[in-house]
This record gives sequence, C-alpha cells and structure tokens, in this order.
Amino acid sequence: LEAGGAGEGTTDSFGGVLEQWVASFATVVTYDRLGSGDADGPPRRSVAEMADDLDSVIHQVRCAAPVVIVGWSS
Repeated sequence: LEAGGAGEGTTDSFGGVLEQWVASFATVVTYDRLGSGDADGPPRRSVAEMADDLDSVIHQVRCAAPVVIVGWSS
C-alpha cells in the first residue's frame, strides 16, 4: 500500500481495517517513505526517487509477482 501525502504508511494512516481485509486474500506491505513516519533518512523530493525507494522495498521483502500497488490518500 503506497501512502500519499506525507508518505506515512505504518502509522495507521490506512485505518487498519483496509489492511486486514486485503490481508485476508493477499500479502500486504505498508511502509514509511524515507524521512517520514518512523523511517530515517532524508525525505525524497521527486516522484522518481520515491518510485526507486518503493522498487527497493519490493525487492528487499521479496514480494511475489505480480505486485499490485495500491495508492491511498485521505
């Protein structure tokens, strides 16, 4: 799940209920972008940097293909 706005995906920004429902039939991964939430590091300034970070997360946690990225913003 890709958080919009500030990029905080692990601070219950999705509401918990959504993650639980999707997890009933799929693997769910949420994360905080660098520089937001609990993630250390400099904040990303461009969409390209954010996409590169997401690609890195997908590979580091060894997500099985196909990967479906769901964006969320409140």
